[in-house]
Amino acid sequence: MTDCASCRERLMEASPAELRRVVAGRPEGRVTSVGPSGPGSKGIAGHLARCPACRAEVERVVDGLDALDMALDGPPDGIDVDLVLRRARNEQDRAGRRWPRHPVRIAAALLAAATLALLFRQQSDGPPPRPTPVIAALPSVPDVEVPAGRNVAVLPTDNPAITVLWFF
Repeated sequence: MTDCASCRERLMEASPAELRRVVAGRPEGRVTSVGPSGPGSKGIAGHLARCPACRAEVERVVDGLDALDMALDGPPDGIDVDLVLRRARNEQDRAGRRWPRHPVRIAAALLAAATLALLFRQQSDGPPPRPTPVIAALPSVPDVEVPAGRNVAVLPTDNPAITVLWFF
């Protein structure tokens, strides 16, 4: 197998442990999907020994797997996770504080607003005045005399100087 496309397809079926063994140069072990190694072999390991592009791609995949394993193992030693979380919560609390936390200040502000609203409200004896409706100007329709038993349709056009009269 010397085809790069079929090699990549078989590599997608290989387990991470098999890929790591191939990169380390020892694809032995129980039955693997990568096959025997060496430049003269016909398996994927032989192809990787002959093809630097495929070998570099497998090494990139193994490096990504190693980085993922390190990230999933947890934080490195020497980092106090509880301390980091407490600091993050404190930062979030400080950034989120927009209103004063003192209930006396809040109550005083609400009382002042209610007093001002009562002082400045309008005193009226009757209901509030109704707004007068605005009547839009209707377009002028020409006066047309229609013979008895017939009708007419007045059709305005985009040009205000032209109006179509349709007798039917």
